[in-house]
Amino acid sequence: LSVETEREILVGGVQLRPYKPDRVVLDRTGRHVTLLDFRLPPPREVHRQSMRSYATLFEQLGYEKVTGLIYYLQTGEIVLI
Repeated sequence: LSVETEREILVGGVQLRPYKPDRVVLDRTGRHVTLLDFRLPPPREVHRQSMRSYATLFEQLGYEKVTGLIYYLQTGEIVLI
């Protein structure tokens, strides 16, 4: 696995949106990616929307499987997107 921290997402060499997931975990095949975002509670819909936007960008980059996880500090709650 390869882990990137707060990297900008570029599509075609251009930053489409100012999003930076907290962690991006890539498998060695380059086909699967897991996106992690760390948030403070309470859970909010805007957190899910941001993760969906990250996931959409990685799908546009050609990743076959994109998984998004939001981890809420203090409570330990995990939301799968």
